[in-house]
Amino acid sequence: MDSQAPWDHLIRVQCPICLDYFKLPTKAEDDFVTFPCRHGICKKCLAESHKNTQRRNRPACFVCRQPYRQEEAHHLYLTIEDAKIVSINTTVEKMSEMGAESKLISVKTAGDRIRRASETLSCHEDTAKDLLRAVDEFRERIIPVFGKVGAQANEILRLKEDLQKANQENAQFKRLAASSQAKDQKLAELHAELEGTRTISNQALEHAERASNEIQQLRAQSDRYGQKVKEQEHEITRLKGLLEQHNKQASYAGRAQKSKIKGLKDELARLKQSEQEQESLSLHDEKFQGQLRTPSPSSPSPLNSPSHSPSSHTTIHHDKENTHIRPRLDYEGMPAPGFSSDWSMGNTGPNPRTLKRKLSSTKPSSLPIPLDRKGQPTVAVRLGPKRSRRAP
Repeated sequence: MDSQAPWDHLIRVQCPICLDYFKLPTKAEDDFVTFPCRHGICKKCLAESHKNTQRRNRPACFVCRQPYRQEEAHHLYLTIEDAKIVSINTTVEKMSEMGAESKLISVKTAGDRIRRASETLSCHEDTAKDLLRAVDEFRERIIPVFGKVGAQANEILRLKEDLQKANQENAQFKRLAASSQAKDQKLAELHAELEGTRTISNQALEHAERASNEIQQLRAQSDRYGQKVKEQEHEITRLKGLLEQHNKQASYAGRAQKSKIKGLKDELARLKQSEQEQESLSLHDEKFQGQLRTPSPSSPSPLNSPSHSPSSHTTIHHDKENTHIRPRLDYEGMPAPGFSSDWSMGNTGPNPRTLKRKLSSTKPSSLPIPLDRKGQPTVAVRLGPKRSRRAP
């Protein structure tokens, strides 16, 4: 165990419990051991912890609390190298690897590091002097060469850049030349197209002049046609007026003709009615005269008695006109009924029987249109004239 502070070149370790220092590398008789967790304590603190630890529990590290066995505690064997010597050896190795491609700043930095390391060495003064002499020679002989090499490298880089620019300009000139040739060829093609366009334009102008003349002729012809169209429209208007006037006259004539036809129809209806009345009156007179000529023996009637009045003559024949004139009676006859009677006088014998009236199975209708019980027509009825006439 060593309690002095670590100010010399040897490395020491510290116990985390008692805070004492121990030299490295440790020896078998030293009082410092380490565990598998890479932490360590002194043997004195380890013995105290084993006394306080129960038998059933495994001891644990005082730093990370990882359990361990007592036989796992062992000494720490390390080979400690001086950092300055290591730095010098590393610099020498890098200097041995330097070549023509090394940078000047790297060469200067290596020389400065060797000089600083040689000045801090306290042992091997002859070696340090030889090292300083080698560094001075390195500075005098190698660094200027690397300086020239660096300058030449810079010059080479500049020349390379100039060459690259020249190559780029050359390539650009070549592209311009190729583009100029293409433009010349394109210009020749454009000239040829221009000549063709001029020829086409001249032909187009000629066609335009001919088209203009044709248009003027067509306009004149169109004006003539327009004048003819106006005249025809005027004539059509006049004819339309005449047609309207004719239609009005035809309409007036049609209405007059319709009214005339209606009057004639009314007159015809009156004549038909009068004729029917005459026919019914004639039928009634004939029946009445028949009754007068054949009197019934069972029921004599005063009408059947002979009369010496002037009205007893039934007919008078005129030789000139050959007409039949009916005698004028003392009474005025009634018009015949519009239906026939099915009534009979019955049996007129010694044992008359009361007879019931028998209805006829068929009822002759005096109307030309058959109707049902509600007065509605049972068949299709056609109204108006049979043919339609249009006004001319």
